[in-house]
Amino acid sequence: VSAEAEGKTPASVAIGTGDPTARTEQIALELGACTSRLYGAIVDASGGGVARARRRVVGLGGVDASAGGEYSLCVPMGDSQVRVEADGYGAIDVPIHLVGELRHDFELVPESVLVGIVVDAQARAIPYARVVAVPQQLEQPHFLGDGSTRADADGRFRITNLAPGRFLLAASADGFGSTAPKAAIASPGTGHEITLVVAAHARVSGRVLRNGQPVQGAHVNAKLATLLARGAYSQPDGKFVLDGVPFGKLRLGAEPYEAITKDIVVDKPVIEDVILEVSELAALRGRVLRHGKPVADANIQSSLGLAVRSDA
Repeated sequence: VSAEAEGKTPASVAIGTGDPTARTEQIALELGACTSRLYGAIVDASGGGVARARRRVVGLGGVDASAGGEYSLCVPMGDSQVRVEADGYGAIDVPIHLVGELRHDFELVPESVLVGIVVDAQARAIPYARVVAVPQQLEQPHFLGDGSTRADADGRFRITNLAPGRFLLAASADGFGSTAPKAAIASPGTGHEITLVVAAHARVSGRVLRNGQPVQGAHVNAKLATLLARGAYSQPDGKFVLDGVPFGKLRLGAEPYEAITKDIVVDKPVIEDVILEVSELAALRGRVLRHGKPVADANIQSSLGLAVRSDA
């Protein structure tokens, strides 16, 4: 959930709608003063302005550029990820570190398109699968934006607004999912049709327990490197139902706890009565001060990759 207003820094909060501990009826978003401002123009390869290009801070709100491509955007102080997209052009995601004001012009190139079909191992079309395209690691210097779409009733998909480059594709549908991402190259125009083969996936259900007592609000997920990871929240009685689990041996996670249960073997479409025993992780709490005064919106990072911002 995000909110924005002219002259204010946008704010957002991530809400797990299946999390029984989430207070969805009392969401508060505080818009900060515009202490960091990004401004400039969005242009094409000829230098001409791209009318009504959309810009947003990833995870937050955004606004459209003017008819001439000029824009002004308040961003959080420090690190942000700015996404720029427009009809007929390839989207880009650009990391920005900003304190104060900065003029930055973004250049967009004509879009590339990835088309294809999602099928199972017997070459039967999988309707309405969700398909995502994520830039490969080697494209990081080019700031390519990701893309997604939903296949039609015949399993065919078309992902637009991609910048030219190398991507990884994956698909998921009820009871099916990609076992590994498929490499593809997006180039101007419509290239050859890509076939994404998905495998049958299982449903795993059970309970999350800590010292034998049910745990609610734990985010249960399969510890796998995948583009389309699924998760489920444990309910007040500790029960969870996790769909889209690949067959084989795997370990379940349950953030923000540490799972101490051994690996499970998924060898049939429905696995029930799994007991996921967890222990509580340590927490660090403190204040950020400068000359004895609180510092709001400071970015605190750990060597483990964890990050959080200080509150007001």
